[in-house]
Amino acid sequence: MPVLAALLLTAGQAASPSPAAAAPASPPPTPGATCQSAPYRQFDFWIGEWQVTNQRPPAGRTPPPAKSRITRILHGCAILEEYETTAGHGYAGKSLNLYDSNSQKWHQVWIDTGGTPLFLEGGLQGRSMVLMDVRKSQASGITWSQRITWTPLSGGTVRQHWEKSKDDGATWETVFDGLYRPRAGGAR
Repeated sequence: MPVLAALLLTAGQAASPSPAAAAPASPPPTPGATCQSAPYRQFDFWIGEWQVTNQRPPAGRTPPPAKSRITRILHGCAILEEYETTAGHGYAGKSLNLYDSNSQKWHQVWIDTGGTPLFLEGGLQGRSMVLMDVRKSQASGITWSQRITWTPLSGGTVRQHWEKSKDDGATWETVFDGLYRPRAGGAR
């Protein structure tokens, strides 16, 4: 009988809450509250639904028309880009963009239907968002730099200028010079 009494006493002690455990927990932070501060909003000029045209296509090539939808996701803590060519050309890509308060930099991860990723980082320079990716090719040993600059323009348009360099930034070549115009009937 003393063993049963000891078990009951031990079980009763384990079941009764301690004073610290009985205190109400503080409420969790409001989702996305941190992401409403100014640095997280620096890229908001790009949010919207866009018709995209390449202003400087490669010689002899007519680029296909494209559309892009840029939205805030995850309670405003990230920006999702969904890009695709129209008229059945089959090219598409997506990027996830976020501001990291620890490094105080913006980051973008881009992947397209060709399977080639970009890992960009940077930040606001004047009115433009400038992000870069610098990598050394395992095959050639050449260091490639990619720089993409988004600039808000008058009339609610945005220019996206994508450049690459294979000489550590001494010279740059345009890859894409896109003009983003608000799409008729699209959200802005």
